[in-house]
Amino acid sequence: MTKTRMRIFNQPVDFIDCDAIAAGFRSILRGWDIAEIPYDPDTSAYLSFEKRDHGYHWDAPWIADKNRRAEDPSISVMDAVCDFHYEFIDWFVDQNPNHFCLHTAGVEFDGKAVIFPCVQKAGKSTLSLHLSMMGHRLLGDDVIAMSKSGEKAISLGLLPRMRLPLPEMVIGKEFTDFIGARQGLSDRHWQYVEMNTDEMAPCWTEFPVSGIVLLERGADGPPTISELSKSDALKALIDRNFGQLRKPDLVFDALRDLSQRCQTRLLRFSRPYEAARLLEKEFGGGKS
Repeated sequence: MTKTRMRIFNQPVDFIDCDAIAAGFRSILRGWDIAEIPYDPDTSAYLSFEKRDHGYHWDAPWIADKNRRAEDPSISVMDAVCDFHYEFIDWFVDQNPNHFCLHTAGVEFDGKAVIFPCVQKAGKSTLSLHLSMMGHRLLGDDVIAMSKSGEKAISLGLLPRMRLPLPEMVIGKEFTDFIGARQGLSDRHWQYVEMNTDEMAPCWTEFPVSGIVLLERGADGPPTISELSKSDALKALIDRNFGQLRKPDLVFDALRDLSQRCQTRLLRFSRPYEAARLLEKEFGGGKS
């Protein structure tokens, strides 16, 4: 039996007979405080992963009796890393009770964050990576953290993922080549996209939030951007909030203030590249 222990966010994390999982985790993290440390059997791990006959099993304090993988373990390295990706938010909240998180993408425009609090398959990952290709740093393509006041968006330092195969007819060869040249951990269904520090903000990088944009992906046609009511922006933020502060009313106040301060927009689009160009005109910055 091999036991590898790492310190992540100042907590011991054990990998038992699964060094490939440890390598997989490290490959998707940017800017994390992470280092291998000596294994000490007298010190319990905060989080542990173990390779057994039927897959990869894990244990953590926040999952207790609700571990969805207890009877259905991850079979591949990619499955296990994706499981960690999904569950990481609970770890972040457990360790940072004065922050909350939003199911949203976030991109930097001239030193400020514009966020896209949208449902799955709205195109936020594809759009965000098009913006990254154009010179805007990514905060995250799926989840970002927020400061207690809601004034700042915080990168969690998790690489973006793209669903495979890429729809080249919609996104074009330039973007397909961009993603292909940045292939990280992947399988037949998903690919992590390698990003350098110019393309993605590392963990704990903060930006004041200046814009909230809802995405509406539809039939072919030119993209349009219009005003979004503050109440609709607030509703979207509330619907996408999870990992709440100890007092939910503080989250509501923070999100209400955020929606009032920011530019709020509705973006309708079919082709991500055209939509990204329109956003650049609206919020500024980029390479061109």
